[in-house]
Amino acid sequence: MKEQIKERVVKLLKEATGQEVSLKDNLKALNLDEFDFVMLVSDLEEEYNIEIPDEDVRRMYPVDVDFGEKKEYAKVNQLIVYVARKVKEK
Repeated sequence: MKEQIKERVVKLLKEATGQEVSLKDNLKALNLDEFDFVMLVSDLEEEYNIEIPDEDVRRMYPVDVDFGEKKEYAKVNQLIVYVARKVKEK
């Protein structure tokens, strides 16, 4: 199942960004904006019948507001592992 999720996440990211995607890529480095990420999450929730809480979405892709805080964006592989865990839990 994890391999299927990996292929699907990479495909969705390629479609959203128009570029090649590596598992080590940072989501922000892919020039993925907040709207695209929310749409990606929505697609994954629907496809795998899971729910990804808003606070987890914000942790993976912090809103781009600068309050002097360092933002850490998830890597593609971290998103895949997260989705696979959610699927396994259901």
